[in-house]
Amino acid sequence: MMDRRKLKKTGVLELDAQDRVIRQHEKPHRPQSTWSCPPLYFLQASARSRLDAFLNSSANRDAPGYFIDYLCQTEIVYAFKLNASRLDIGSRESYRKADRIMRAELRID
Repeated sequence: MMDRRKLKKTGVLELDAQDRVIRQHEKPHRPQSTWSCPPLYFLQASARSRLDAFLNSSANRDAPGYFIDYLCQTEIVYAFKLNASRLDIGSRESYRKADRIMRAELRID
């Protein structure tokens, strides 16, 4: 199970039984699920037409997850569930940690 403290620092998805994304909550105080969602998205061409409307209507433009949440309200969006880890590079310390991991993995001094 994902650590709730970590979930408060990332995007969290609400999914239905078919893995359709109902909502994406960006850094929620009370995570609705344990499905974290790093900003890695595959968008259909139709999403481009929604971007201008989102930018004109939303004050929340600082994280891409806000656009995904907006998109969920206008189009069908699905999640691909992966049981894998990822490297966080959102802060200087997390970047350094990721660098150490990758150097060790690739055996770079």
